[in-house]
Amino acid sequence: MSDDGRTVNINQISALCPSDDGLWIGTRSRGLYRYRSSGELTRYTSDDGNSISGNRITAIFADSRKRILIGTSDGGLNVFDPETERFTIVTHNEGLHDNTVCSAVEDRKGRLWVITRTGISELDASNRVLRTYDHSGGIRVQEFSPASAFVDDNTVWVGGDSGLVSFNPDNLHVNTYAPPVVITSVAVNNRPLGGGFGLSTGRTQLRLKHDENNLTFAFSALNYIY
Repeated sequence: MSDDGRTVNINQISALCPSDDGLWIGTRSRGLYRYRSSGELTRYTSDDGNSISGNRITAIFADSRKRILIGTSDGGLNVFDPETERFTIVTHNEGLHDNTVCSAVEDRKGRLWVITRTGISELDASNRVLRTYDHSGGIRVQEFSPASAFVDDNTVWVGGDSGLVSFNPDNLHVNTYAPPVVITSVAVNNRPLGGGFGLSTGRTQLRLKHDENNLTFAFSALNYIY
């Protein structure tokens, strides 16, 4: 594998991605390898400090900023900055839809789209998740497939369990309307309150006894966009 004739065994290869100075190699359980054209080989695992967040690599993608995006099956996304030689980890806690990354693509305006198992997240240049789209937002795919995304002109195509999803990022609009929230039912000690509760019934106050201390509320947001 190296220029000096040395052979390095890397098993269970799951993803490959060329870079300016060599090749990135992902494995199914042994972490990430970086092979430089000089013959140097570096391994990154979740056991190392300031390294990747998971050893099961599902996708590797190089964007136009020369950053390397590494997806894992359980640790979210890792973004490698070649200038700082450090990884930034983006998980569900930072806004990613879930921690199983299937693929990543970049549209013609430099917007990054990270496809996870159950959603599509837009990532900006500072590794911040801007917004996420999933089945509840109108996408008719419950689960996306690994390595099943690409960009054609400015259309993003993503494959999943129920077929293919395509969208033009320029045509996506964010709904800023905050719908009103109403209480639809109340239960006291697990018994539904008779006669209803809320503005629609005219009953807006509730007097409780000392032993009526278990309250359950059901509510709904009045948004019918879908």
